[in-house]
Amino acid sequence: QMQGCSCHLADEVQVICLERLSGERFPQATPKELSWCSARQYLLSHMPSFDLQFLPGAVSVEGTSMLDDNLAFALMAWNASSLWPRPPMEVVYPYFLPYASYHEARTNWR
Repeated sequence: QMQGCSCHLADEVQVICLERLSGERFPQATPKELSWCSARQYLLSHMPSFDLQFLPGAVSVEGTSMLDDNLAFALMAWNASSLWPRPPMEVVYPYFLPYASYHEARTNWR
């Protein structure tokens, strides 16, 4: 999923991501499933502006930053979970995905 997702800044506040295989475009109102592209779009759209300029490098996946590591681990945990029924996506995106709290140091410790 990582290689199939491309994201770019549409303007100063909106990030648009495209899943090449399905042609799905994010943002959507609320995606029905958690995917690399929908999660990446959510995090990029909601991160503080200083994080857009710099995040430490990836250490465990072939990504570009700790954001990619966090997405990989979040999706692995989500896919391995037998939690049923699944929580609504309105809860998953803000509470399951965040890579750091606002005042937490941006180090790739996870």
